[in-house]
Amino acid sequence: MTTPLERTIWRGMEIAHPGDWELAVACGLGEPGRCTFVDRRYQRLEVVWRPLKHLPDMDLMLSKYRKKAADSEDFLDVVGNLPEPWRAVLRRAGKGRMVNAGAFFRQERLLAEVTMIWPDRREAGLEREILSATHPAAPAGATHRWQALGIRADVPAEFDLHRNDARPGRVAWTFRRSEKARDVLLIERLAMPDQWLRGPLRDWLARELPDGFRAFRQEPKNCGPHRGEVLISHRKIGTLAALRGRRSVRMDLAWLCPQENRLYHVSYTEPTRQEETQAPAGLAVHCCRGAVAVGSPQKVG
Repeated sequence: MTTPLERTIWRGMEIAHPGDWELAVACGLGEPGRCTFVDRRYQRLEVVWRPLKHLPDMDLMLSKYRKKAADSEDFLDVVGNLPEPWRAVLRRAGKGRMVNAGAFFRQERLLAEVTMIWPDRREAGLEREILSATHPAAPAGATHRWQALGIRADVPAEFDLHRNDARPGRVAWTFRRSEKARDVLLIERLAMPDQWLRGPLRDWLARELPDGFRAFRQEPKNCGPHRGEVLISHRKIGTLAALRGRRSVRMDLAWLCPQENRLYHVSYTEPTRQEETQAPAGLAVHCCRGAVAVGSPQKVG
């Protein structure tokens, strides 16, 4: 039976991997593209990627690597029968095997390198499945898909992930348009919601407000098939801003997904003269039955 593969989408790269290979390292803002996956005992998969301005000759690179490694005791063979555009070699890794693969994706001008480690029995079929489904992620119009650590979200393309806070049972991603941008988008997914809530969702959402924010409006809201809560709050941001009628306005939206037994929380904060704000157009967070549209609909035309 073919092993079901999960997808991790991180900073423009879609990576296929078995469900028990967990993401252990993910590159941060401004860092070279890199994701590392581990099982309970070993590192199993590493994917690194970078843009290239020139067009590399992958067959020539493989030929040069093979000649260079021919005298090495670790080198075993060139791996055949791989999906295009992948090229790979097989090497010893202690008592196991290691596959080093590379591919250049012409349309995106992106060079990707994959290292797979087989501590015990090598699975050539699974290698091909992983490589076949590992490629640059296709943007969905005005949004980019982010998928990792239990969160799957479509985020407006002008936002980038500035902070990844992955704690046991609670994963939080903070997005900004730029380093200096004053609007902030937060997406969270919490496991074991009963341990976090300790009461109604409405009360939890109010307790989560940062210091200085005061509730302006709170009410129930449908979140896809689930019932959630929305909370609008305000905070002063300085005397001059107050004279100009500006303040920090925050929107918090949370819902429970009983099928997943997870709590989802999205917040968006911006300085504005308005009394309320809403999440950016096109923002959607996926749970059990598909996407929960958090932001306003995208404008067409």
